[in-house]
Amino acid sequence: MNQSSRWAKVLLLSASTLLFPMESFARSDNAYGAKAPFDINELPPGILKQQLMDLPPAAQKRAVEWLHRFEFHEHDIPDMRVDHEGGVFYEDPAFEGIDPAPESSPELSEVTQAEAFSLHSKPGASRVVYLDMDGHVVTGTIWNSSTDPLYMRPYDSNGDESSFTQTELNEIAETWKRVAEDFAPYDIDVTTEEPSAFGPNVGHILVTRKADENNRSIYNCNCGGVAYVGVWGRSNYTYYQPALVFLDGVGGPHNISEAASHELGHNLNLSHDGTSTVGYYSGHGSGNTDWGPIMGVGYYAQVSQWSKGEYADANNTQDDLQIIAGYLNYRADDHEDVNFASATPLVITGGTVVSSTNPVNDPANVDPSNKGIIEDRNDVDLFFMDVGDGTIDLDVTPAWVANYASQSRRGMNLDVRAVLYDEFGFEVAQSDVAGDTYAAINTSVAAGRYILSVEGVGAGDPLTNGYTDYGSLGQYFISGTVPEDLIFTSPPTAPNDLMAVQTGDADIALSWTDPASLIENNESGYRVYRQIDGGSLVLIATLPRDSASYADNNLSSGEYVYQVEAFNSAGSNTSNLTAPTMISVPVVTYASSESNIAGSVVVGSYLNTVDAGDYERIAEQHQGGKPQNRVSRLEHRWTLSGIPAAATLILDVDASAPANSDGDDFTLAYSTDGSNYVPFATLMNGTGRQVMSVELPYGTYGTVYLRVTDTDRTKGNGQADSVDIYQIQVTSSGEAGDMPPSVVITEPASNIVVEQGGLVVFSATASDDEDGSLSGNISWSSSLDQSLGQGATLQTSNLTLGVHQVTASVIDSAGNAGSADVTVTVDPVGGSILAVDSVAPGSIPAGGTTSVTISGAGFVDGASLLFLNGSAGTPAASNVTVVDGNTMTADVYVKSGGPRRNRTWDVVVTNPDSSSATCSGCLIVTP
Repeated sequence: MNQSSRWAKVLLLSASTLLFPMESFARSDNAYGAKAPFDINELPPGILKQQLMDLPPAAQKRAVEWLHRFEFHEHDIPDMRVDHEGGVFYEDPAFEGIDPAPESSPELSEVTQAEAFSLHSKPGASRVVYLDMDGHVVTGTIWNSSTDPLYMRPYDSNGDESSFTQTELNEIAETWKRVAEDFAPYDIDVTTEEPSAFGPNVGHILVTRKADENNRSIYNCNCGGVAYVGVWGRSNYTYYQPALVFLDGVGGPHNISEAASHELGHNLNLSHDGTSTVGYYSGHGSGNTDWGPIMGVGYYAQVSQWSKGEYADANNTQDDLQIIAGYLNYRADDHEDVNFASATPLVITGGTVVSSTNPVNDPANVDPSNKGIIEDRNDVDLFFMDVGDGTIDLDVTPAWVANYASQSRRGMNLDVRAVLYDEFGFEVAQSDVAGDTYAAINTSVAAGRYILSVEGVGAGDPLTNGYTDYGSLGQYFISGTVPEDLIFTSPPTAPNDLMAVQTGDADIALSWTDPASLIENNESGYRVYRQIDGGSLVLIATLPRDSASYADNNLSSGEYVYQVEAFNSAGSNTSNLTAPTMISVPVVTYASSESNIAGSVVVGSYLNTVDAGDYERIAEQHQGGKPQNRVSRLEHRWTLSGIPAAATLILDVDASAPANSDGDDFTLAYSTDGSNYVPFATLMNGTGRQVMSVELPYGTYGTVYLRVTDTDRTKGNGQADSVDIYQIQVTSSGEAGDMPPSVVITEPASNIVVEQGGLVVFSATASDDEDGSLSGNISWSSSLDQSLGQGATLQTSNLTLGVHQVTASVIDSAGNAGSADVTVTVDPVGGSILAVDSVAPGSIPAGGTTSVTISGAGFVDGASLLFLNGSAGTPAASNVTVVDGNTMTADVYVKSGGPRRNRTWDVVVTNPDSSSATCSGCLIVTP
């Protein structure tokens, strides 16, 4: 049964008239939700009210609480739904109408399939939204009525889903460009590339059809899109994803992009923009300033914007921009707003030409010159230029300046005003083109420095035919010509001392000396070029004359080389190349799933461990029965996937264990194969929040598992002790090629036991990514006998009595060390050496008897157990039993009383031949 069928079934159930009466009462203000509390009986009759009435009490309570988290108008209610669990979502109508033919067709952009599905509007942003147009397997979400996945279909405009045509690739890219423009003011990366993981701050918009490849509906409706309200940022956000936009409900890049931004707006807690008579306002105006709200109907507008209800008869004054900023945060301002001295230099090519790339010909924004983003209504971006006598002719155009695919409507957000000032702040010219959204400066000037300011503006009367500057935000691009500053007679001299210095994990600072020059051969400016991993030198910045430094920040891993070019209209010269600078950006990987072996999750989930401000709490469980016989247990595991190979990998666990009366602590261990776990830290209860770290073994990559277990499983200690996990992460640092050499001991097997004087053969291999085989350079050493020798194979019969940790180590040409260990026990002829390694549990309470297990070697029948060097109330052992040569059990009694603190005791085992061994401090007695 699909999800829509399940919800339809709910509608057939009888209403719960015992909880709420069926009659409805009109509300005078027609407002509901966060600022207008209501009861179900106050809702008008319709699907929403009936669905609420038919829900079980718990789901009904959840739905009502959900509905009170946001504001909505009575006209929203016909398009609102609740699911069988009490989740609230919008079912938005399909596009109705016919798009007029485009005014003009752009030159066909040859975007490749690889490019179309790897577009990013702001790589590295703190938030991400995935615009998914190549099909998706939907599983484990609210849209799945069972465990069966839904194989949702890809974008298709020609009736053939088997491949993407060039036209379809252009349409996908055009859709991305338009959605990215709606969210340009925010610190969010709109991307067509599927993220490595989804979570609270990763949105998902799926553009597909209503039925999957097997003709199963993901949601059955006569609608254009569906999305849950206010779910962004929740720990279970992935459960309520994706927001859905239906090709068989909207169609075409313009309409798809309007629907996509609208549905994501619902995820961000926005409701509809309408009037006193309609739920969706379709806008007003004409020509290129025809306006509509994104949360109304943006399908028919040349200018579509976020709104706070500044048009006539608006039924919703919700501040869209402020609400979105509460989830996404504004991006950092890209240009100076006030101080002319800090204005950005306008890049002038060949002395006269001002040009800029755009999202179509430069989707990765490789060249950031002569462009910017208006982030809010108070943002003013300043640029300066030094020019000669003549005409300044510049256009400032919003993002409709170029299209991947022709569309009938621009659908952009920004309307710009440009003002030209002289260097003293006097206005020379300004432009806000009537009836359009671009600006054009064309004016004659005398030689000197001029300042160009760019800002967002409104148009007309917002109550009748226009809009305010509230939502006039987004990208703009500057192009045109200016008079050449000077007449140069020869190219400038280039610096010969360019240096590159790494200033952070992902930052490099360039510096050079600006050569002394005459006016006739001075530089107009500097071009900065960057080479990555031996590739081509690529222009990354153009700087004004007299520059002597540049900061290249937020770099990815790789080897970087730089060069600067001094230029003027007579020509150019290049500097020296810098020495290579290696950048290795640490990659942080978080837990991607979890499994509960024993215990229960009482707060949060593994998703909460991604954010150190939130946490997951896991509590023990016991098997039931009489309290004196209960044993409580906890074992919980997390999986961290997609860990890249690196020189070093550090696993960090930020955790705390609330104090408990059982004295129960928690052991952390990791595994690289999901079976064999290596303990690396013990979290003591009551010691507060702390970060425990371990360096993972050389060559680890892919998947790592983390396990936490309790340490006390004593009968009668049946409290549900808990542990809080705030963050789990693996930080991968350094290039994989910089890894230490790999050493593998092939002989002998670990933990072998030999008699004194016996021959032991040690063999190992060692290799390095850069140096190849290093087996002949292996050095062997023993924890008891120190150096044993060198080589791939070593034989010895001279090991002393005792337990040896034998290490094979090697150093590569870069000075990186690698090693491996094996344990060899040398016993006297005829028997093992007595040793006591550990006691479990290692902590027991005073005032009772606890069963313990002693681990070690050389135990024989008749061995005794003593406790020495403690304080107050010496433990007494009874029922001492030798299980085998490595294991003993005993019941240990400690009388009550003594100091109110933990007491530490040595554990001593004595064999009948009077030989003895001690485990120092192995037993803790708690008060």
